[in-house]
Order: sequence, then C-alpha cells, then structure tokens
Amino acid sequence: MASLQKEEHWVAKELTDVDFGDNRLKNRAIKVLTSLSDNPQGSIPESIDNWSELHGAYRFFDNEKVNGEKILGAHFLSTLKRCKDFKIVLVAHDTSSANYSGLKKTSGLGEVGNSKKSPNAKGLIMHTAYAVTPDRLALGLLEQNIWARETSAYKDPSVRNRARIEAKESYKWLSSLQAVSKRVICGDLADTLFIHVMDREADIFDVFCEAKELDETFIIRAKNNRRVNKKSRGSDDGILMLESLGKSKPLGRITIEVPTKSFLEGKRQALIEVRAQQISVPAPRGRSMKDHNFKESSITLTVVSANEVPNEDVEEENLINWTLLTNVAIASTEQVLFCLDYYCCRWQIEVYHRILKTGCNVEKSRLSEAKKIKSYIAMMAIVAWHIHWLNYLAKTKPKASPDLVFTKQEQLTLSMLVLKKKPSRSATIKDYLILLGRLGGFIGRKGDGLPGAEVLWRGWHKLKETMAAMKTLSDLGFTSCV
Repeated sequence: MASLQKEEHWVAKELTDVDFGDNRLKNRAIKVLTSLSDNPQGSIPESIDNWSELHGAYRFFDNEKVNGEKILGAHFLSTLKRCKDFKIVLVAHDTSSANYSGLKKTSGLGEVGNSKKSPNAKGLIMHTAYAVTPDRLALGLLEQNIWARETSAYKDPSVRNRARIEAKESYKWLSSLQAVSKRVICGDLADTLFIHVMDREADIFDVFCEAKELDETFIIRAKNNRRVNKKSRGSDDGILMLESLGKSKPLGRITIEVPTKSFLEGKRQALIEVRAQQISVPAPRGRSMKDHNFKESSITLTVVSANEVPNEDVEEENLINWTLLTNVAIASTEQVLFCLDYYCCRWQIEVYHRILKTGCNVEKSRLSEAKKIKSYIAMMAIVAWHIHWLNYLAKTKPKASPDLVFTKQEQLTLSMLVLKKKPSRSATIKDYLILLGRLGGFIGRKGDGLPGAEVLWRGWHKLKETMAAMKTLSDLGFTSCV
C-alpha cells in the first residue's frame, strides 16, 4: 500500500468501533478503505497496486465474518458522535440502485431500474438515511439497507393495497425510521433534534403512524391529495387537502432566490405565497385497522404550501409549487421558511448518491457475489461521505485548521504542487480545499465560488498519486525538498 501509516488517521478513526471478531480483519479493513479513498474512482486492482495487499483485499471480501452491516456499523457510531455537536440534524432518506447487469456470472443480484426500458437490468437496491446539518454539512450515514429485489408480487394495485406494508418494499421507510431512532436513543443524543426528510414516495399513512409511535419528527413532500378532516374514518364527508389549504388565509408572501436551468441565467427572484394549516389525516378506509396494524385511526399533521405567484417571465411548468407534510405545528411565515429550507436539505442525499455512483464508480465492481459487492459498497459509501464532507467544510467551517483534514505532509505537498512554495502558517481549511480543487481542475477565479465534489475527488486522487510516487522515490534513495 502506497500511503504512509500516519496518513490513515481519518480512516482509522472512522473504523474505530468495527468488530469482526478478529483484529487482523479490522486492520485489513483500515488498509483497504485507505487505499480505496486514495483513488476513489479506481477499481480495487487500480487502488491497490501491491500484489500481496491486493490478494489480502480479496481475501477480506471473501471472509465470512465480513459484511456491509459490520463495516457501516462503525461508521454509524462515528456519525452519531459528529451529530452531538449540533442542535438540529436533518436525516434525509432516499432510495437508489447500483446496476451490475454486465456481471453475468455474479450470483445474488436482483431487478433494478425501469422494467419497461431495461427489463433485464440486474443489481442491488440501496435505501439510505443520511445525516446533514441545516448548513448542508454532511455528517455521515445513519442507516443503509442494501438488498436484491425479487419480481414484485404487488404490481396489481388491488393486490398491493390489501397487502400489509411489512410485505412490500415500501416498508423500507419504516425500517429506516426504526433503525435511526434506535441508534439515536442508544447514542444518548437527547440534546439533538433529528428531523427526518423524505420525498413523495414516503407519503404513506403507515409512515405517519410509525413516526408518532417512535416520537420522531418528519417533513415529507406530499404526493396524495387526501380527503381530510373527516368526522369518521369511514364517512364520505371532509374536504380534499389542497382545496382546504387553498381556502385558508396566506401567512404572507416572500421573495426567494431560486436556481434556473440555464447556466448563463444563474438564479432568479421568485415571489412565493406561503400557507400552513393543521389537518386530520384518516387511516385509509380500504385497509382494515386490524389487518394492517394501524395504531391510530387518524393522525394530526400540518400541511405547508409554497406557491409561486404567476409571472409572465416564467413558464407555468417552471413555477414553484411545493406541498409538504409535517408533524410539527406551524403558525408563522418564519416557521414555514424553516420547514422549506429543511426540506431543501434533502437534495444533499442526491449529491451523495451521485458521488457514490459517479465519483466512486461503485457500479464498476467485478466481485463474484452480491454479498461481497454489499461489503464493497459499504466501503465506498464511507469514501463518498468523506468526499461530500470535504465539499462543504470550506463553506461551513472556512477558518478551521487544515489539520482537520490534511496531514502536515499533505499540506506541504499541496502547497508545493499548486503554489510552488511552502505553506503559510495562517492558511485555513478553506485555503487548502481550494488548492485541492485547483489540483483537480478548479480554476479558482474570483467569481467561481468554491470547488465542487467532482474536482475535489480528482484533486484528492492526484495528491495521493504524487505522494505515492514521492514515497517510492524516497525508498529508492532519492531525496526531495517536500
């Protein structure tokens, strides 16, 4: 392995609590993860250029004691420790997939993607709970469930509606809530408020009930225009949710900045009308209370809307029109703004999945069994988080010490590579992340802002390649000024 032992500090810290029942496996996990993080876009052979170390990595993935749950379990604990520093943590939940259709001989894969466009696509499904701060700083994963999807028995809507949620894939939302809630309780984080943020797919009565049972707070993008405020679950009275909300008095109008699709246009100003109303959501009357284990016949929620006032300069399909559901009472424009801003943080899990699949090339694995691929994904999930975390450090902690991320050797090498001089003692984490971005192709002009995840992972790879070459030259007896 090319990296020096002292440069493994973040990896060793992240896997402090990993337990395979064998310290040799723990040490191997640290070595493998360090090598993968040094070259996040490379395959296993590309990341580990030493034959004996490569052979050890494959033995590691082959070992029956090794699995993704144990690898990520250590990372979950590290994430909880980071969460303790914040009063509010947003837990973004989302589902993605890894396509391994090219691995014809790999066992244990299942259906992925759209069955009409790619009926033979094979791979694994990933459902992740990702912790971020309101400032968009990624703290890490709190849950990740990976499985092979079998042919669905519930494609017929009439069959699907009668089935208990435990038997359907939708149960992922409940199991994820349960896992995070249990970890938070065990982690003694009573002073931190966790708010679960989910997209339209989680607009399910079962999710509302589970959150109430677990005493968890959520913000969910609404998908269903339910009939609400009914006298009883089986009655035909009540009113459609959006109709009821539309009749309520607006809390006010605000102007916000929103991105446009055109790179040249940048951002535009949008006048938004906001509303909030408390509603009573009944349990679906087509599903038996007993058979579906509903603990509540109705749930009290707050529905929030943000609708852009029509503007002749903006096409109708581009107007903002959001409807959110939360189990927190909201009565002011300020509270609505917090709710909207917190929901916007959900986008960070989309960024994370892009880093995992594009930046870390996790779909290029050639391992022979789904179990091994799950362990590999778990490794790369930690690498992807670390890249994402780096991306926002310059924004959230610009004046922090570079020692938070870079070793002294890395700081010296970065400065010599980019600036052609030794580092300044007053340089901050922001300064070094810009240098890392420049190494990856970031120009760094006055109006360019901060480097994004893609140039950071390219810069990180180049830095590690350079340091590996320097070590090789040093081993051969050559001297260097770095």
